[in-house]
Amino acid sequence: MDSPQHAAGYDEELDGAAEAAPVSIVENLADIAEYDGNLLDLLNEEARTTLGGEAVEEYDHDKASRSEWEKDIERAVKAAKQDSEQKNYPFEKASNVKFPILTSAAIQFGSRAYGAMTRGDQPVVTKVLGTDEDGSKTAKAQRLTKFNNHLLMYKMDEWDSGTDQMLHTIPVTGSAFRKVYWSPQLGRCVADYAKSQDVVVNNNSPNFQRAPRQTQPVDYYPYEIDALIASGRWAQHDYERNKENDKQGAVAYLEQLRYIDLDGDGLQEPYIVTVEKESKRPVRIDPAFYKNSLMISEAGGLETILRESPWIDYKFLPDIDGSVYGMGFGKLLESLGSAINSAINQIIDAGTRQNTGGGFIDATLRLKGARGGTMRMNPGEYKFVKAGAAGLQNGIHTLQFPGPSPVQFSLVDFLLGAAQDITAVKDVLTGDAPSGQAFAATQALIEQGLQVFSTIYTRVYRSARRELRLITRLNGEYMNPQAYLEFHDDPKLMEMVRGGYKPMDDFDLSKMDLAPSADPKSVTDMQRLMRSQHLAQFKGQPGINDQEIQRRELEAANHEDIDKLFTSEPDPMMELQAEEQKLKNDKLRAEIAEIEARIGETGAKTAKLGAEAEVKLEEADDRAFERGAKTGLDGEPDGVEGVASDAGLLPLPGADANGSADGMGGPLPGPGA
Repeated sequence: MDSPQHAAGYDEELDGAAEAAPVSIVENLADIAEYDGNLLDLLNEEARTTLGGEAVEEYDHDKASRSEWEKDIERAVKAAKQDSEQKNYPFEKASNVKFPILTSAAIQFGSRAYGAMTRGDQPVVTKVLGTDEDGSKTAKAQRLTKFNNHLLMYKMDEWDSGTDQMLHTIPVTGSAFRKVYWSPQLGRCVADYAKSQDVVVNNNSPNFQRAPRQTQPVDYYPYEIDALIASGRWAQHDYERNKENDKQGAVAYLEQLRYIDLDGDGLQEPYIVTVEKESKRPVRIDPAFYKNSLMISEAGGLETILRESPWIDYKFLPDIDGSVYGMGFGKLLESLGSAINSAINQIIDAGTRQNTGGGFIDATLRLKGARGGTMRMNPGEYKFVKAGAAGLQNGIHTLQFPGPSPVQFSLVDFLLGAAQDITAVKDVLTGDAPSGQAFAATQALIEQGLQVFSTIYTRVYRSARRELRLITRLNGEYMNPQAYLEFHDDPKLMEMVRGGYKPMDDFDLSKMDLAPSADPKSVTDMQRLMRSQHLAQFKGQPGINDQEIQRRELEAANHEDIDKLFTSEPDPMMELQAEEQKLKNDKLRAEIAEIEARIGETGAKTAKLGAEAEVKLEEADDRAFERGAKTGLDGEPDGVEGVASDAGLLPLPGADANGSADGMGGPLPGPGA
């Protein structure tokens, strides 16, 4: 690809100013985003000097804005490490014990979070969003999940160890960072752990994402610097090799995410500038955006550029003062830990004074071997002295020390309880459950005790999700497709590729979501088992996938190679049961058909009889009508009874000989009838 200055119309002097743009600003920035060289070539010497000076000066300004925070972190780290210092108050070499409440909290959090985050060797799951009628998105998600898990756990060695270190450090400092970038030298993504002290932003920024600058000091050794210069990735520059008489000593560089108007359009774009700190000499510029980061308006103009930072920030707790950096137990327990340490040391000092004693000796009393007022006595030992009993008793005065106070022990218990409430480090959470307590009660205590931990872990989960999405995007953009195909070795995928499918389309997360497989609501094995056992009660119910329930039960129990436990071959017993059920269904359907046939026959016979009756009635009506012509003057038709008999009908009950019912056809009876 042509260099940006040619493709976008930069002048030949490389002074950073664009000529009358022969192409649009959007096309210009798209070329810059896809440029694989060193964008520092677009700047002349004067612009480079100005850029390097501003980068170092603004880094110092940002670092000064967080000076108080750095002091807090320094004290927290010292407390967590339990650094021992000699103490000479209230007497020389007095007790200076550091109670490990902060250390215990960090270990407890890190141990639980690391196991929940990595889930053995399956830290990633890809979730399908929306409908998936043909199953193509599910197949894509399974391929991507399998590849990412293998990459993180078996290729990116720094990810696993960095996760372990980060999760044990973040409870103390409150913040940690992961630097994610593509390494051409390694041919893969890199996710380096970075301490909170090593990533510098202005502490007055509203949040880490909106900070105008993000800077990380990085040490490079001379052999690394020479290789980067020889490969053309860094510009040629001089650096100080003799560091404290070590010619191979590390040289300090600054990698800074900042805004620069590199294309000369009057608007600043985000870039990552690498500067040699001592000489303030920039050595490389990379874009901190990619082609899809350019937000285009409907009219085709550039609305904004989405900045992509290589640093992912992890927070333990939001800082109460609104600091960009998070807050950890180191800050929360500082005063409480100091009180605990003071109370414990006072108890120890009181016991020391009570046991060692001390007092005054009359200067006129002569004791052999008591030089400087000190005479050491071993247990069971008696020493001879040249003094009378009265003189010895009157010449030595021993001060009385009462020893530790019971109130101090109560105070220590009270302070430890308060510290444990903050850190959620309870006996039941560390495996020391009360004897004789019901299992359900113990589980309830665990759930209550883990509320603080679960909330904190949710924040870690959100940052891990952003990190995994960035890793996936970088792999989709820079990874060799052949390496991805060789990893899967899937005939179906190869057939899709031959049909025109692009393997890197698997890394498109526009219709999918990538997340850690850990559940922030289930951070212990016991919690996961309880949730899986709750699902077990739904087995065998209509519409429930029993195999998925079994899979989740096995995952909760941390079984390995779960896919091998499920066979694609049909189960003979299940086939037999299905056949038996089919026979029962066929028999039932046959019986129903037979009954329906009988009902149909009966209905047909009934309809036939009804039709015959209607015909006979019609014939009877016709004959009655014909005989009506012969009716007498009294209006009575002749042979009505015969007509009814011909029709097959019986006369009405109580009818007289003329067919009238109980006199209803004759005249009404008179009075006294």
